[in-house]
Amino acid sequence: MRFPFWRSKREEELEKEMTSHIEMSVEDRIDRGEMPADAVVCARRQLGNAGHIKEITRNEWGWMWVERLGRMCDMAPEF
Repeated sequence: MRFPFWRSKREEELEKEMTSHIEMSVEDRIDRGEMPADAVVCARRQLGNAGHIKEITRNEWGWMWVERLGRMCDMAPEF
């Protein structure tokens, strides 16, 4: 079972959204006097674990059960 085409579009939008938040945070930090390299590190740290955030967001989309069902069907033995 393969994901519908909208899944990749949503993933792309999620990535853009997270990148946008980091960029805004970096700009704010630089405006407050932080060095650019430090601002990037601190902005990423403030955002948190990006992989975990993405996983939570995917679960909130409400279609994870379809993905899990597809995986279960792929692993099911054939008779």
